[in-house]
Amino acid sequence: MRAGWLDGSDTVALVLCCLAPPFIVYRKRGFGVDLVLAFELTLLGWLGGAMMAVYVQYADAEVSVPRQGAT
Repeated sequence: MRAGWLDGSDTVALVLCCLAPPFIVYRKRGFGVDLVLAFELTLLGWLGGAMMAVYVQYADAEVSVPRQGAT
């Protein structure tokens, strides 16, 4: 890992992932299926919602979609 990988804002986000998982998902992805899933996982058991919030917070959201007509 690179030096300083967990700075102040990351620490706050990680704490929020543990305390309020749906809030982190809403902040990163907005209202949608991900938020509903995070809320349901949190209701079923806190750990599932927290794990999803950590994934949403730190996962790369870049998805490469080929342009139409590109070979």
